[in-house]
Amino acid sequence: MKPDSYFEPFAEAAYNAYKRSTGGKTFDGRDMPTWTEIGIKTPHVQVAWIAAVKQVFRDSNVTDPDGGYFVEPDAHVDQ
Repeated sequence: MKPDSYFEPFAEAAYNAYKRSTGGKTFDGRDMPTWTEIGIKTPHVQVAWIAAVKQVFRDSNVTDPDGGYFVEPDAHVDQ
């Protein structure tokens, strides 16, 4: 599996898509921060988005564009 840094652009894109779909609001009506603000104020949230994207790659057997192979699941992933 690639390092987390490989998946960060995908996680940021997913976060921004989520943000657009909610009109930029959290579940309780507050303004959603930018991806950069999350990294500064609540980095664990960025880690969670990256983990979610990595799991999508695993579950979908997405072909790795750099390596040309299917992403293999890690043996020790909490489901």
